[in-house]
Formats: sequence, structure tokens, C-alpha cells
Amino acid sequence: LFEVRDAAAPERVASLTAGTTLHHDVDRDGQYLLRVQPELLRSVRYTMVQRTLASLPFPVSGQTAKDVQSAFGAERDAGRRQHEGIDIFAARHTPAVAVVRGIARPGTNALGGNVVWLRDPFSGRSFYYAHLARAAFEGTSRVESGEVVGYIGNTGNARSTAPHLHFG
Repeated sequence: LFEVRDAAAPERVASLTAGTTLHHDVDRDGQYLLRVQPELLRSVRYTMVQRTLASLPFPVSGQTAKDVQSAFGAERDAGRRQHEGIDIFAARHTPAVAVVRGIARPGTNALGGNVVWLRDPFSGRSFYYAHLARAAFEGTSRVESGEVVGYIGNTGNARSTAPHLHFG
């Protein structure tokens, strides 16, 4: 599997060395080229299936993508800043869940109010849960994917809005 970028030569991002399933997690939008090369002088029939799966579980229990009401990059404060996350609206105290296994740390700040930072030590990614009514624990904790990290609220600069999770 090759990623094709601009005028550069395709860059190999994955290959099948054993087995029958090629798996690749795409970390950015782009064009990809799949080359299939059978053994020389052999006639082979292939069946290929491409599946696109969510890379993370949904961070709010019982909610779906229809509950996302504010997109990443939307203008805020008359264009002075951009929204660095998505807003998922839900009833107050609906559980917000960990999207990965990792280290969770609750805190507070002016914009997010009650927040939880979740760090995935395997990929190095961090996830931000803001406007929580409260965190589900005190102090830094190890959490599993799907474990409750907090409860939906409208703290911080969201005091005048309906309860929601700002997820970034």
C-alpha cells in the first residue's frame, strides 16, 4: 500500500508479509495506491474487500454523530479564534467515556471549565474533554477504553449553552 502525495514518488506505508489481511491505520486524508503482485508466472484470482472503520469509539454514551452540533475549525469570538474540537450535545450528567486506554488527568481552566486530559501512551495522542459537570475520578488515573471519565455539563465558557462535551 502506497500513499501518493503531490508530485513525489508513491511512499510505501504498509505491506503484506504473511497472512491474508493487510491492515493500515490512516492518520490523514490522502490518495492511496494498492499494488497486488502475484508470484511470477502464476495465475491467481484475488478477492479484495476494503473496509473503513472508525478509529475511535464515540466519546459520549448513548449519543451518535447526529448529536455533533459544532464542527472543528468553526469561527469563535467574531473570528479571533477557531473551535479546536467538536461539540457533542447530550443531557446533563450523561457519561463521557475514554476513547482509548491511557492516562487520564482531571483539571479546570477558564475556557473548558471542568476538563479531563486523556493521553494514549501507545500513539502519543492526547484527547481533551471539556465543559464537564465533573470528572469521574480525582487525580491522575489509568483508564480503559469505554470507561467513564466524566459527566456532561456546561462549565467554563459554556455556562450559557446547553450541556455538551467539547471533545478535542
